[in-house]
Formats: sequence, structure tokens, C-alpha cells
Amino acid sequence: SVEKRVETKEKFLQVFGGSGFPSTMPYRSKAILLFKKIDGVDVVLFTMYVHEFDKGCSGPNSRRIYLSYIDSVKYFTPERTSAYGGALR
Repeated sequence: SVEKRVETKEKFLQVFGGSGFPSTMPYRSKAILLFKKIDGVDVVLFTMYVHEFDKGCSGPNSRRIYLSYIDSVKYFTPERTSAYGGALR
């Protein structure tokens, strides 16, 4: 994880700044990955990036987590199927 700060755009502050909207907000950026060894090679099956705003963050983002990116590939073995025959990912 990496500690970062998001800066509020100037135009946004001009419009909403009077209502106490913060000019910067600290957050933690995290990457979560799932690996599986296939034929001796580590393969990434699932990737997720999130931005975590803890209770110390003021304003509307306090105690929030935002999903920035999510992706997966079809390397789960054996492949699972539902009761109706459709593949589950």
C-alpha cells in the first residue's frame, strides 16, 4: 500500500468550497492480486486496486473505500459451473 493525497480541482473548490469541502484528502492506495502456479509459472488470476479513505479523512470521503480497477482471467481449474450449466468466474 502507498500513502497518497488527492487534490481537489480549483473549479470544484470555487463552486463548493464555501460548504467546507477540503482542498486535499489523504488516502491509501492498495493493489490486491491472486496468483496461481500453472505448469511451474506464477500466473495472476485476479487483480484489484482500491483507494481507502480512513476516518482521519475529512469531508465526504471519510471511512470510504473506492474500487479503482478490477480484472480476472479464466485460469481457475477445474472450471466451476452453475446448476444451469453456465461457467462461473
